[in-house]
Amino acid sequence: MLKDTFKFQTDRLVIRFYQKNDYPKWKRLLSEMKSKQNQWDWEAEDIADLTPERYQMKLRKHKAERQEGQVFYFCVEDRSSQELAGIALITKLEMDNNSVGIGFQLNNLYWGQGLGTELCKALIAIASSALKASKSLAEVNPQNKVSMQILKKVGFKRMHHSESGRERFLLETN
Repeated sequence: MLKDTFKFQTDRLVIRFYQKNDYPKWKRLLSEMKSKQNQWDWEAEDIADLTPERYQMKLRKHKAERQEGQVFYFCVEDRSSQELAGIALITKLEMDNNSVGIGFQLNNLYWGQGLGTELCKALIAIASSALKASKSLAEVNPQNKVSMQILKKVGFKRMHHSESGRERFLLETN
């Protein structure tokens, strides 16, 4: 089980759970970005919709799912600016106790810097060391070439299409 104070650092990123005092950073993450760059990109949210109440509900939901040991939502922080650069998650998969699903998304202000690869490697390390997973799965829309490149770069192998038509990738670490 990962504690609420869990933190994993790479050269340029900190991967950790959201904390109460992250509200201003979360608000900036979701409202300050370039215009939408592609169909998978975030669209900046209206600042009026990013309320403290919505953030508190998010914290409660994430903590409850974390305590169940099934879903771990992380904020991704840029170490140099200490601003939130994106989000990530690891989910326990029901097919066996050694498998997890991973997902991540970066604010488009952080694209093109190799942070997606760094983040993906960090999620694999967290999954294998902290959660004792020997298999990581990821699903990607087949047109999302950048995400597929990142997965291949860190060692994932393309498996097949899922029922939803997404490309499924697998990485075995043990």
